Amino acid sequence: MALSPVGRGPRPCERRFLRGAKTSPDGFVVHRDRVGVCWVQFAWLAVPARCGSARWLSASVYGDCPIEGDPLPPAVFPILHVRPLISGKGIREHVSGKRRLSCSRSSSSRGFPVGDSQSGSSVVDSVNNNRLIVSMEIAIESIRSFNRFFTRHVGAIDARFLDTEANLPEARLLFEIARQEPVQANTLQGELGLDRGYLSRMIARFEERGWITRDRLEADGRSRSIRLTRAGREAFDQIDQRQRAAVAHDLNRLDPVAQSDLVEALTRARLLLDPDAQVEFVIRPARVGEVSQVAARQSILYAASHGWGRELETLEAETTAAFLRRFKPGREECWVADLDGTMAGAVFLTDEGDGLARLRLLHVEPFARRRGIGDALVGACVRFARDKQYERIILWTHTVLDAARRIYARHGFERIATEVHHEFGEPVQGETWQLMLTE
Repeated sequence: MALSPVGRGPRPCERRFLRGAKTSPDGFVVHRDRVGVCWVQFAWLAVPARCGSARWLSASVYGDCPIEGDPLPPAVFPILHVRPLISGKGIREHVSGKRRLSCSRSSSSRGFPVGDSQSGSSVVDSVNNNRLIVSMEIAIESIRSFNRFFTRHVGAIDARFLDTEANLPEARLLFEIARQEPVQANTLQGELGLDRGYLSRMIARFEERGWITRDRLEADGRSRSIRLTRAGREAFDQIDQRQRAAVAHDLNRLDPVAQSDLVEALTRARLLLDPDAQVEFVIRPARVGEVSQVAARQSILYAASHGWGRELETLEAETTAAFLRRFKPGREECWVADLDGTMAGAVFLTDEGDGLARLRLLHVEPFARRRGIGDALVGACVRFARDKQYERIILWTHTVLDAARRIYARHGFERIATEVHHEFGEPVQGETWQLMLTE
């Protein structure tokens, strides 16, 4: 059951379904039933067009005729957004919990634009608003499904982790002792978040196996530090080597691009769930493909935070395309903040002629903020401009972007002009800032 791939029109079965549909002034295709089906540039969206007892449609998503089944309440799945990489069967099982989505006839055959005031549920305006509302139930199930897969994949519930004498919690504790020895039990408890009694029992088992020794501290006879014995070091080395081999086996099945995708996805997941994790970043030149990613990420982030939609996306795409097309090596650069293999932010500096450089498209990913990345990116621009003997740097920002404006001010930029514009569809106050590099 194939999905509609990116960038093509409907298949015959889809055209049969859309027969009798209307096209709204915004370009939406609106079915006369209680579900509006929108063709957008990048994906099919199935969204509810009326409130109340609205039922749901999977046909336009899967590229088949409507599938009859039990109705699902709008509150459960306010919007279904399907990416082309997911199979139809997987979508049905993932989204509906193995319950099929259905389409219900309306008493009225009149079509109206998706997002019309008659709709009582949240819908997507595919032109002006790309913020897709993901059901909390779907998100929870996605994470729980991955957790079930991963605990099985790594052997987390095996009595003998990687066919060793330890289970996974014991292997984790052994790793921390090897990394921090000599270490006290309360330090291990804080690091791992373990119950004190559970930790004490594991430490007692390690002593019985001869893996650790506990030495009283001279400064405090009540405290005892833990260190590995020779047998404990051998047990740790065995587990560590088998873990590395298991991870290498997973990676060897992937090509280099897929390996990079996996590392980036895992890093992003870790930092999203633990934004305070101590991870060092580096500022480096952009690699192939990352300039375009900057335009995509900024468009997504600003749509979510400020409602700036297709107009901003067009400007971002044109700016990055012009940078690639007219790139001047040695005079221009795009820098990326790399956080454990993940792009955490970026900035551009372009040559505007006559000793003038322009700072463009500064952004920092939400999961990477409050780490000094924005300051580091702007600092890279300023140092580069001074080194290339530019006379001044200008930039364009907006009054509502307080965090960015504070960064510019810290680096000596000054606001020299303000002007309200409508380039993003709504009136926004833009600002021009300047940094003089010569006396």
